[in-house]
Amino acid sequence: MPDCAGDPIDVQLTHEPILPAQVESRAEDRAAGAIVTFTGVTRECHLGKTVQFLEYEAHEFLARQGLRELAADAQRRFALCRVCIVHRLGRLEVGEVSVCIAVSSAHRAAAFEACRFLIDSLKTTVPIFKKEHYTDGSSPEWVGPDGAPVTGALDGETGRREETAARGDGTAALRQELHANRKAVQSAIRHPKSAIVLRGSEMPSHFSVHKLHNGLTVAIEFMPHTVSTALGFLVQTGARYEEQRYDGVSHFLEHMLFKGTAKRTWLDINREFDEMGARYNAYTGWEETCYYAWVLNDQTPRAMDLLSDMLAPKLSESEFNTEKKVILEEIARYRDMPEHVAFEEAMKIAFHGGRLASNILGSQDSIGRLTRDEMHQYFQRRYVPSNITLVACGKVDEAALLSQVEQLWGSRSGPRIDNAPQPPDFQSGTKTVVRKDLVRQHTVLLWPALAIADRRSLAAMLLANVLGDDMNSRIYWSLRHTGLAEDAEASYWGFSDTGLIAAHVSCDPAHYGKVMSILRTEAGKLKKGIQEEELQRAKNRARTSLVFHAETPFNRFRQLMHQWSMRRELLTTEEMLARVAEVTLDDLYALLEKFPLDGEGASATLGPAAKTATALSAKLAPRAQPKRKPNPKPKPKPKPKAKPSLRAAKKAKSKRG
Repeated sequence: MPDCAGDPIDVQLTHEPILPAQVESRAEDRAAGAIVTFTGVTRECHLGKTVQFLEYEAHEFLARQGLRELAADAQRRFALCRVCIVHRLGRLEVGEVSVCIAVSSAHRAAAFEACRFLIDSLKTTVPIFKKEHYTDGSSPEWVGPDGAPVTGALDGETGRREETAARGDGTAALRQELHANRKAVQSAIRHPKSAIVLRGSEMPSHFSVHKLHNGLTVAIEFMPHTVSTALGFLVQTGARYEEQRYDGVSHFLEHMLFKGTAKRTWLDINREFDEMGARYNAYTGWEETCYYAWVLNDQTPRAMDLLSDMLAPKLSESEFNTEKKVILEEIARYRDMPEHVAFEEAMKIAFHGGRLASNILGSQDSIGRLTRDEMHQYFQRRYVPSNITLVACGKVDEAALLSQVEQLWGSRSGPRIDNAPQPPDFQSGTKTVVRKDLVRQHTVLLWPALAIADRRSLAAMLLANVLGDDMNSRIYWSLRHTGLAEDAEASYWGFSDTGLIAAHVSCDPAHYGKVMSILRTEAGKLKKGIQEEELQRAKNRARTSLVFHAETPFNRFRQLMHQWSMRRELLTTEEMLARVAEVTLDDLYALLEKFPLDGEGASATLGPAAKTATALSAKLAPRAQPKRKPNPKPKPKPKPKAKPSLRAAKKAKSKRG
């Protein structure tokens, strides 16, 4: 039996029959306590048809290289002693072995996980192509990994020429051909329209969506490489679904779900989360409320039980009265945050008379007069199974989780409710809030944009990034880099039926007029021309953020929670990257045509400046009409007074604690 010396990775492509015993023997190692073998065979039936035989072909050099990279990745991740992968090419009869994988490790758990990881990854990342021939004479086209159709010739000569070029024996032109071929194959594996393909470190995953008889939805993404699971309940309720007299009840109720159930006290809830070592919390927005926990895989059932119990709160009168004081303190704390107040005032202008103008936290008055019984009635209306989705991401035992969900939720019921709020109308206007206790001027400027449910909203996000990314954008260089503003950024905010591009800055009150003029000028100039390089930089930042957030179950959970709550869809990382890649300059210009950024918008400024924002906006806002001649009456300019300013407004979602 060999030891760990020598090359621990053995990968082969062969036209000869595969003997699993021989493959397993190559994984033997003196340091190994377990050897696990996977054997894939040609099946007789597929898609309701009888298979006569099957063919495999590959770009052989790229396939061998992909197999070796995959094996090396598995060896690092699972601390394997040896890895052997053999894949068959050519014609295979029914029952013949198509692929055999053997791994050895010190412990059986790592070997089992590694074997599954390798076959799942091989099927989705290695350029090996398949065609099935049926007894009825039909033979569908060649398909690549994930069943994607592949066009073009597949032959061994391609692989041999690529291998020769890679070894340096060919010409420079042939090396360039190899590089182009590799990129083309990678694009065929994923999304032909996408320039982004994850390889090497990519972890395959799959979705499943289930619905209980009472309407509860369960969405699962299985991530086989992970050692943790993030799970939580999304309740389709928030400030938009409240009656005005109950402003803040959704957020208050979120707090109360941590305050005890029929089975657990508030102390039990917090102690159990800590015993699990969980990362847990909750948040409330305008359109959703979420409760979640991130735990090691073996703690998933316990976390599921605890979260489910929390969604059946006791709502005791004494805890209600105590927590009301906490909420009132939180409202007061946010009133001391000028950027929050400025954003809140701008939203009141933009959506005057609608629920998006409401404060998620509520007000001192609305919370002060809210009763426990009114909260309980709201809970009974909104926290019903048909209005709740369980999302789980990680190495989830799907069958066990679904069984537990049925046990915990199967007997719960409630009315089915309509979740379609009245679409709001955007209104322009300005407001100044004088605060002599502040030394900076904080301002938020809002323009209407597409709803996040619209697939084109991605263009709005990239447009906002070009205008106001907080590290490299037009207003960053014109305002922050020059020292005129302490903060200057813009971002896209999406709701189910509307959207916003929000710009916010903070600066010395004396610079407010100049800052506003530059901000509006930069926004207006977008329609006159955006460079391809600007869009590409914005895309690069977006794709980096997407990939970084997809690397852990918790951040992936947040991505899926957002997708499901707003669009009722679940996208793989590759699908999200493909959508980013598809956005063009024409998409940005079309967006600017429909939602120009050279109008007045809705703005609010907060700070010591006494001069009204209305007067400044009228003076500084670019005109959408043809250019007008300036006032012919020459007037001496008055000495400028201290002027207002703009400030970053963070999304007004409250978090527990």
